[in-house]
Amino acid sequence: VQFQVDVAESTNQLKTTPNNNANKSMTMATTPTPENGTTSTPPKPADESSSLNFQTLQTPKHRSKAKGNNKRMSVYANLSYVSGVKIRLFSPPRQRQKWGSDQVLPHVNWGDLFFDLFYVAAFYNLGNILVGDPSPIGIFYFLSCFFSILLLWNQKLRYDSQFTYGDDIFHKVFEAVFLVLLAANVSFIHTVPRLSKPDKYPDVFGFSLSLTVLTLMNCARYVECYLYGRGQRKIIKLVTMNYLQFQIAPLAFYVASTVVAGMAYFGNSYDDDDNRRILAEAYDENVTTATNCYKNAKMHIPMVLILAAYVAHQLWMIITIVWLFPKKGLHKKRTIPMNIDFTIHRLGELTMLVLGESILSLLIVDGETANYHKTFYFGILTVIGMQMLHFRSQPHDADAHAMRRHKNAGVLFSQAYSIYSAALIAVGASYKLLLYTVSDYSRRLHPSLTSTNEYEYGARWLAPAAGDDSGCSPSTEEKKQMVAHLFSGAMAIVFFCLDIMLLAHVGLKKEMDKCKVLGAACEDGTRKMRYNFKGLLFVVLPRGAITIFIATLSQWQKDPSALAGLGLAAVVCQLITRFLGNIWLSDSEFSINGNSNHFHAHHGGISDDEDDEDIISEGIVDDSYSIQYRSESI
Repeated sequence: VQFQVDVAESTNQLKTTPNNNANKSMTMATTPTPENGTTSTPPKPADESSSLNFQTLQTPKHRSKAKGNNKRMSVYANLSYVSGVKIRLFSPPRQRQKWGSDQVLPHVNWGDLFFDLFYVAAFYNLGNILVGDPSPIGIFYFLSCFFSILLLWNQKLRYDSQFTYGDDIFHKVFEAVFLVLLAANVSFIHTVPRLSKPDKYPDVFGFSLSLTVLTLMNCARYVECYLYGRGQRKIIKLVTMNYLQFQIAPLAFYVASTVVAGMAYFGNSYDDDDNRRILAEAYDENVTTATNCYKNAKMHIPMVLILAAYVAHQLWMIITIVWLFPKKGLHKKRTIPMNIDFTIHRLGELTMLVLGESILSLLIVDGETANYHKTFYFGILTVIGMQMLHFRSQPHDADAHAMRRHKNAGVLFSQAYSIYSAALIAVGASYKLLLYTVSDYSRRLHPSLTSTNEYEYGARWLAPAAGDDSGCSPSTEEKKQMVAHLFSGAMAIVFFCLDIMLLAHVGLKKEMDKCKVLGAACEDGTRKMRYNFKGLLFVVLPRGAITIFIATLSQWQKDPSALAGLGLAAVVCQLITRFLGNIWLSDSEFSINGNSNHFHAHHGGISDDEDDEDIISEGIVDDSYSIQYRSESI
């Protein structure tokens, strides 16, 4: 717009100039002569440069560009406000920041918090998948659903960290439609017996279809930026094209899953005699099945395609960033930087949502036995400790984060964080199963009960399958063993991913250097590096030993109360190693370049220098205190 204004002013100047030759001679006459006596070349007259700029616009390319800009401006003018009312109909998206500019953390967006409420329900439903069937098949269905909705969350996070838009009717309606579809997507997350029957239940079809539409709507956000985005227009278009290319593979798999599930449900393509007989053998209406009960691999195809969509997207992203990324700073001419502070804030909120699922899983089950209360409080303390452990291990400063340190470190962090979030949900679901095991609902364990109540369903899964001679349903001991495997495996993955994310933040070389300290001075005055045995003995080795211990816990222990207690002990030991790392490691993992900006030193408030000291006056009358403040504090 400014460019068009400048051109218009130049054009008016040409029309209103009475004598261009006079101006030219005046310009040449007033040209200064250098001190060495040589005559310098006079600058171009104003009229020539102006006419040159004006003639440049007369080419077909520039005329079409100006026409396109005028068209965009006319759209803004027509959609700016409702006639007679100060209500904005449309506000074009704007680029948040440029490379090299200061990044400002946006204010709290209540729309983001409301958006997160839908993920509270989603994570709760995902936990129920594992509660219903903690076998490998149940874990597969859980991962398929989790990674697909996590991809939606990450897509919105990427958009919000790069662009922003105003308060207008168009985007309000768009977000409302998006949330309705997201709610539908969450409502289709059911247990394995429903998701694995696409010919009988519409859940897989609805889940796949909603994923397809939601992904298209996320693409529409970037198309809007391509057409009307404000900022670096050329880079915005490149970013949009790059994003759309990344969505080709997920969309293809989502559409394929929708078609397969739709044919199964509406066309009943599985309704031949052989498949009906296999499905009848594989499923009993009153018994939840184990891994060997799923004999018809055809019914898993839609969920396999959904999981393949996420895997293909991540592989494409890793290959592009690690091996095909522009070098020598050229990426700044093709990309828009993410607001790292905003991203850290949103990832912290996502962690709270995942931990919230664990709290819900613990609080939703009732019981009266002593073992129940023991397991319950062990679980609550464990989740509290995991929350402290997480935020103790993650930076709160953008300069200390992996996404700013190096592109490959950012990729490593994002992959570890996704797996870490899934493991946290699995920990919550395993605690729920442990509570089911020790609860006093034996009167509800008979498999003939067909109640759809969620905690009765979990209790029935743990009960022996009375009258089931097919060998399909696992025994009670086998079910307890599955729960133990789920608990120890998920907890070990949490610890391992925390270490991987910390490595991504700090870097391998810096991590290795922390295990060495300066030794005593030699005769020549030099000091050699020696190993930090205290750090190795009390921090590094215990941390690895704890992870190995938890990973192998299910091999020799499956008692619910013992598992819960040992899990709590492991989290406490991990916290202790974090604090000892500040003492015995030469370069603390929570310090970058000697500054403690890897975590919050304090949560705001006045500094110690601004603190008012209460001084008791010498004369005390009737036990009343005369408070005198320091003059420098006033």
